[in-house]
Amino acid sequence: SLPVLPRFGILAGLSSELELLSYFGRGPAESYRDKRHASRAGLFQSTVGDHFEHYVRPQENMAHCDTSWVSLTNLNSFGLFVLRTQDRFSFNCSHFTPTALTDTPHDYELQPDRTVWLCVDASQSGIGSNSCGPRLSEAYQLRDETYDLSFRILPAHADGVRPFEDILH
Repeated sequence: SLPVLPRFGILAGLSSELELLSYFGRGPAESYRDKRHASRAGLFQSTVGDHFEHYVRPQENMAHCDTSWVSLTNLNSFGLFVLRTQDRFSFNCSHFTPTALTDTPHDYELQPDRTVWLCVDASQSGIGSNSCGPRLSEAYQLRDETYDLSFRILPAHADGVRPFEDILH
């Protein structure tokens, strides 16, 4: 009898030095359960600062479903890899906490954290919310009775890790 969850996963605050983002998943724009067909699977790169959609009213944005791995590194290519161990996952990262996005009335009022906030989710509800359109279809709501989230976090040098081999083994 759980309520509809917006997401099921973890939120981690990471060093501000981990600014370089690479991932293998759906992109390059945001992709959610109900919007993933507007994206394509591939390898994408950005910075955490640029990996953000400036909506007039701040809100959750730039999540990527069907992700196999994500890498956050510093300018010397040191950082971490998050790798799937079972199912693909959804992730997003930014310099804003979910609370800051919810509590800030206008985009221009957002104050970025130095911290890199990484969300790794087993799943996330679709983006529709009845706030500016129809109610979110039940097919895209998180209503499962159980959730499984399994991934590995590897501290690594980007040039020394082969994520595709690690995923297969």
